[in-house]
Amino acid sequence: MSYPVFLDLNNKLVVIIGGGRIATRKLKSVMNENPQVLIIAGNMTDEIIQISEKHNNVLLIKEDILSVADQKLKFPVGLLRSIQTCLGNKVYLKPSEIINEASLVFLATPNETETDQTLNKEISTYCSENNILLNNSTNTYLSSFSNGARLQKHGVDISIGTGGNRPGVSKWLKQEISGILPADLLEIIEAYDLLRIDAKSRFNESADREAYIKEAFGKIIRSTKGNYNEN
Repeated sequence: MSYPVFLDLNNKLVVIIGGGRIATRKLKSVMNENPQVLIIAGNMTDEIIQISEKHNNVLLIKEDILSVADQKLKFPVGLLRSIQTCLGNKVYLKPSEIINEASLVFLATPNETETDQTLNKEISTYCSENNILLNNSTNTYLSSFSNGARLQKHGVDISIGTGGNRPGVSKWLKQEISGILPADLLEIIEAYDLLRIDAKSRFNESADREAYIKEAFGKIIRSTKGNYNEN
């Protein structure tokens, strides 16, 4: 079982190892959160390259992780200051030192050969031993977190997870939930926000505010939908 959380990735370092289809999807999944992204891969999709050309918070290291595992990589002059800060303002770093500074690591390399499998396991072990959050797309059992299908509307953020093993189910549930969201969701949210403001002006105790909001919000929902569980 996993504990669901929503992470603030604003200006946090996200490292993606790999440059294929899955790496592309991982990159696109975090771009709206304004992270600083480093991608390490010998070959990258055209879409990854295009995204990096449009966004200065995405840096590409076009080297195979296996060939540079024990080498220090030199970062280009004029690297975005926020990425430099994430890397401790260092110019030369080994991949392991880069990973040490990451808030999240996505491992999206091939897992076809014995060498690939050994490398992926070594990276996973390194992240585990150093308490670094890792999503290993080749082996969910070596991951410390998984991605779910995500639905966002009017400031509401719904995430659906199946442990990384049933992405098709997550996508289907996302479509089902999207279809049953109330048409007046925005109005309901705005009414709730006004209730919170009103409660703060009426009551000093948090328990009193909570009870007031629960009762008043229940009336709003019942008046629009006729169905509200106060528990």
